[in-house]
Amino acid sequence: AGRFFSGNCYAILYTYTLSKELHKLSSNAIKYHIYYWQGENATKQDKGLSALLLKDIVAIVRKKNVEPSQERLSQFKESIQFLSIFKEKLVIFHGNKHTS
Repeated sequence: AGRFFSGNCYAILYTYTLSKELHKLSSNAIKYHIYYWQGENATKQDKGLSALLLKDIVAIVRKKNVEPSQERLSQFKESIQFLSIFKEKLVIFHGNKHTS
């Protein structure tokens, strides 16, 4: 299950492979999809900082000569594809995750 906090933002880099047989490619293709999840209680500062992190992740993926797809998600408006990563079990805690 995915565990998120409503006061935080998350960037998730999802990697998958397209089968060469199924998609009529010359070889298997590795693809990247970046999900950018925003909790309903996240501050503007948190959203801005995670947007900068997203730019860094895109730059790293582009170094592999691949253009990642991106999707911004708001709490309670998650896509079916996003939920399927966590086998449709997403737990959202109220507040922020505190680190020690």
